[in-house]
Amino acid sequence: MASELDKLRRTACVKALDRTETSLAVLTKYHDQLVKIQGKIPFSMKDCAVTFAWKDPFEKKGAFSSSKGKIAMCSGDFEHLCVLWNCAALMSQIAASQMEDDEGAKEAVKNFNRAAGIYNYIKDNVAGVLNKETPTTDLLPTTLTTLSVYMLACAQEQIYQKASRGGMKENVLAKLCEQAYNLYKESNRHSQQISKDLVSYSSTKSKYFKARAQWHQAKAHQNDKLFGEMISRLRVAEGIVKDLSKESQKYKTFYNDVKNLREEAEKENNFIYHCVIPATEKLEPIGVAAVAKAWDVNRQRPFVVDFFEAVQPIEVNEANSTFETKKKAFVDGQIERIRDLTTTLNGVLRTMHLPEAIEETSGSGVPRSVADKALDVRVKGGIDKIKSLSNNIPDSLQRNHDLLNEAKRMLTAEQESDSSLRAQFGTRLVVSPSDQLTKSLWTDCQKYEGILQKAVEADSIVKQKIEDNARGLELLSGTDDQLNEAFPSGSVANVLSDNPVIKELKTLCQQSEALKNERDVIESEMRGATVTMNIEFCQALQEQGVINAEEMSQDKLENAFAELVSQINDSADRQESVLANLQRCSQEFSMLKKSGAAEEERQKVLSQINTAYDSFRELCSNLEEGTKFYNDLTNYLLRLQGKVSDFCFARKTEKDEFLRTQTNIASEAGNIATPSFLNQAQPPPSPAPQQENSGPPARPPPPTFQQGPPQPGGVAQHQQPSGAPVPAPRNQPPQGPPQGGYQPQGPPPAYAPQYQPHGQNQYQPPHNPHQVPYAPNPSGAPAAPYPQQNYWNQQQQPAYGNPPQQGQNPGYPSYPPQGNQYQPYPNQPGYGNQPGQPNPGYPQGGYQPPYPPR
Repeated sequence: MASELDKLRRTACVKALDRTETSLAVLTKYHDQLVKIQGKIPFSMKDCAVTFAWKDPFEKKGAFSSSKGKIAMCSGDFEHLCVLWNCAALMSQIAASQMEDDEGAKEAVKNFNRAAGIYNYIKDNVAGVLNKETPTTDLLPTTLTTLSVYMLACAQEQIYQKASRGGMKENVLAKLCEQAYNLYKESNRHSQQISKDLVSYSSTKSKYFKARAQWHQAKAHQNDKLFGEMISRLRVAEGIVKDLSKESQKYKTFYNDVKNLREEAEKENNFIYHCVIPATEKLEPIGVAAVAKAWDVNRQRPFVVDFFEAVQPIEVNEANSTFETKKKAFVDGQIERIRDLTTTLNGVLRTMHLPEAIEETSGSGVPRSVADKALDVRVKGGIDKIKSLSNNIPDSLQRNHDLLNEAKRMLTAEQESDSSLRAQFGTRLVVSPSDQLTKSLWTDCQKYEGILQKAVEADSIVKQKIEDNARGLELLSGTDDQLNEAFPSGSVANVLSDNPVIKELKTLCQQSEALKNERDVIESEMRGATVTMNIEFCQALQEQGVINAEEMSQDKLENAFAELVSQINDSADRQESVLANLQRCSQEFSMLKKSGAAEEERQKVLSQINTAYDSFRELCSNLEEGTKFYNDLTNYLLRLQGKVSDFCFARKTEKDEFLRTQTNIASEAGNIATPSFLNQAQPPPSPAPQQENSGPPARPPPPTFQQGPPQPGGVAQHQQPSGAPVPAPRNQPPQGPPQGGYQPQGPPPAYAPQYQPHGQNQYQPPHNPHQVPYAPNPSGAPAAPYPQQNYWNQQQQPAYGNPPQQGQNPGYPSYPPQGNQYQPYPNQPGYGNQPGQPNPGYPQGGYQPPYPPR
């Protein structure tokens, strides 16, 4: 999405565009994308730091101006206004090339009107967008007003030209010209800030249309036989056009037309009409016909594919979250109501041993309803499915506990490190304390811990239900033979099958099953209902500026689920009637049946199986929901753990930067304290292990190299350091590689890892009086590398070859150290930055993660 928008912006704002409709389409497409992402992407230095620059096209080099030549702001609204400005400018350029015929003039008027509307929109909104920023000349209110009026003047001129070619009446043409004169005159008032050419052009046009208005009004008077007013207006027009003809020859023809008509009118008036010629100031004003009007900017937003369709304004996201929460609570409440009704109905049926007590049985003794239930349980997986799902629950629970505990451990470790660093550096550590930055993270941890506790309680209830119904579930999941053996033979229903009470009970049992099936369908429809309010929230935000999520969500839910809620209410009413009839018929049936010990045992098994079947359905639903719950919770905890990890990594980066800053400050001041490892007493070296004669042959010696004259005895002589080692000069020129070569004898020794000081448990190398650890070797020979890491003061042996002699390099020769060489700063827990130092890590304002969904 972002790459597509960036590509579109580069095409629209960076590349040079020609004056065509295609280029305008590119600009308007980019503008439409900016409109669609308004409110979705918060352009600011804190959230989305993207700076947009704008240069003044009217900037005059060397001229004094109180305005700026360039503005750079991190504001999406500013970019929107700048793109609109470019759209208006391109529209005016396209319109200027479309004035050859009537169809072109129509399109030119459209573009001029749109440009005028854009300049008005920018003028009304630029102050709020720039805030305290000084505007450039082109964004000044006076400049924008001038440009808007000038666009309308150009549009009015095109309307006049088209009307003139169409043979419009003279008085209408006069009004069109009078409006054009007023517009050009208004645009001329502040044109000096834009261009001298615009000042001259608008002045000439205003005079021309003033003369044209008098010309057409004079011809209208001629048609009305008002020769006195006609002559007076022609004299006014002639005086204006005479001055214009001196400035430009293109007005010479119009001047001659006015002059000839005025002479002819005076001649006829003197010889024929003898009308009084009124003074100029006594002429009636010419009316105006304001046909050119600025368009609304909203009309310039055609439908385009939204690159950020999935991204919503923050207000809309919050409203959607509120709606989803209310929707879930509403649906769960209705489903719980449905299940309560079904549970009540099942309980009554189990108490009355229905419908098994009234069913006729064959020789096997298993009621048909029981056989159907057993078949249903087997098809759905039986007790094996229950065990499989229940066995996965503890693993999922433990996984979530581990994720939460790991997040809490990282937060605790980070807070302890921060406290230790503050205790050591005091006020020099100016970053915010960890306990302030991690409040929201600890709140999330506590919330998830409470959720897990409730989940454990729910799991125990489900586990107990499985244990209570284990025998019945095994019978339903077993074979038909096992089920037959569990049922005692004999049935009262075989004897009383034609009794009206039995028939009515059968009918009521069928109605009960129908009610349960209807509720299953209602529950499925409620869970699968797709109800969203994204469009409504966006419209409310656009029209009202705010979203009343609570009220809108409640109304939407009531309307969307009105039919289903009505069906639930009807089902509840019918259940009350069925239960009342069941109670009456059950009492009558108890008086009819005569049961012995076998019948009582049979009723006991029936009750056990019925309870197990209802429990099976509930357990399947509960365990599947529990598995989904733990899987979803795992994703939330992984997200939380990622936030905590990012936070701790950012704080660790601050720690490293702070420690480096403290090391540099201490080094530059010459106050490097002797590292603690130089003052530690070293234990005697452990004796070299004895090699037996039966072992492998002696390993070849390490590689040797020569640099300069050899030292006596073949061993380099090192000076004994006194106190802390002296750092190398800061501006020491780099030394080249050693001049002498080396001839390794046998296989090269393996490289040992070079460990840098890190964390609180970093390794402190032992003090070696025969080796200068950091300063370059003054003899020019390659310096020995950093001492190999020895854990718990154990001698580190090379991979093969004889143990290196004191002062020799056990590995390949390395180049001398480049630049500054300093002692590592002593172990310092925690982290932070010095005041004034850049912070490459976590922002100082605190870590505020979004609250995870419930």
